[in-house]
Amino acid sequence: MVTDADVSFEQFLILYYLDHSTDHRITVKELAADCHVSSSAISRKLTYLINNDLIVLNIDPYDRRYRYLTLTAKGEKLARVIEKVNEERLGKFLDEFGRIRTSELTDELRMVSKVLVDTKEIKG
Repeated sequence: MVTDADVSFEQFLILYYLDHSTDHRITVKELAADCHVSSSAISRKLTYLINNDLIVLNIDPYDRRYRYLTLTAKGEKLARVIEKVNEERLGKFLDEFGRIRTSELTDELRMVSKVLVDTKEIKG
């Protein structure tokens, strides 16, 4: 991760997910489901992000059961900085690892992803 960002990898993934979600908002329940963890597990990670003004938790005024997460400007900026650093690291990795080997690795990862999705659909 980025040394001075002071967020864990899991917290960065939440920022990234929010930054790439429709309307830059999602409910806590949806986020927990997408991350395959409980709402309470997600809530522990969210506390730090909320307290450091990276995300905002808003309660739906019409239905208080819905709690929406949105990125703050500071959260968007941090998500993009970390994403850029990670892209640069990936570029260096690809240069070192080689394009052909990377293509083979990508094919294998796609297969793993497909198996995981298929397994999830069987359980669901």
